[in-house]
Amino acid sequence: MNKHPGATVFHTAAWLAALERTYGYRPRALTTAPPASPALADGLVFCEIRSPWTGRRLVSLPFSDYCGPLGDDAGLLTREALALTKNGGFRYLEIRPGYDAKPPDGMAEGPGFYRHTIDLTAGPETLYRNLHKDSIARKVRRAGREGLRIGRETDRSAIHEFHRLFLVTRRRHGYPPPPVQWLDNLFATHADTASLHLARKPDGQAVAGIVLLRHSRTIYYKYGASDERFHAMGGMPLLFWDAMESAHQAGFETLDLGRSDLDGAGLIEFKEKLGASGKRISYWRYPSVTAGAKGSTGEAVRKWCCAHLPDSALAWAGARLYPHIG
Repeated sequence: MNKHPGATVFHTAAWLAALERTYGYRPRALTTAPPASPALADGLVFCEIRSPWTGRRLVSLPFSDYCGPLGDDAGLLTREALALTKNGGFRYLEIRPGYDAKPPDGMAEGPGFYRHTIDLTAGPETLYRNLHKDSIARKVRRAGREGLRIGRETDRSAIHEFHRLFLVTRRRHGYPPPPVQWLDNLFATHADTASLHLARKPDGQAVAGIVLLRHSRTIYYKYGASDERFHAMGGMPLLFWDAMESAHQAGFETLDLGRSDLDGAGLIEFKEKLGASGKRISYWRYPSVTAGAKGSTGEAVRKWCCAHLPDSALAWAGARLYPHIG
């Protein structure tokens, strides 16, 4: 199914393997192809999540920006997934298409996001002109003057160094980080298609990093992290500019910057200043769900805990909580 023209990196066996290894989610797939078929012309892939806290549910796919149905029989596949949800006693079904479309019969519109992409075929000169002159291009030049160097790193110590940056970044945003085992498994299952890029000071200290995934002609930005003490050095703008330039030279056509919450004004603005164009996407849910109120007591407690817990406790909390989130 990962060879289908509409497939994303989240449709691949490698991504499913990382989810299963880390969180124990059971992958499933629906298709109209016969059992012995050498290739699938359509499919809907999802994971079964079992949690004593959040219940049993079907998600396509957990921790994935989008993973919609593929092929001409998407309606049939969705109906089969609905039947499985109802008959199997699942709490809900969520499908995450990477495009904005009316939910199929029986499903309702779920959470909405923006999906941002950059057209790499424009070439380096145009891509650089599209960078915001002050917020991005100026900081790319500043990073050069500061002597920051970008390295593509694959060893486990670098992955864990990035996780430490990830922890402080997630703390700033009021969330625990995913477990470090998730990153270990992600790079193990995507040995040829995942890359970690770190921006280092001349003394070797990492100040920012991004995780990229490759599939077909698209580069996917999945994770980013930085040390706010060194934001003025321009590490993140340099990382993204280097990713754009390198991806274009390697023949990739699109840099997919992933989803942003509709109320995530800061992240949306940053992506647009990189020259990205955005479009709204909506997930599909059964049964329909009413969004919780912003500013709830639970949210305040979460932010307080993330601000005050020691690093070890925050990492422990993430490792225990993420399998139940999905």
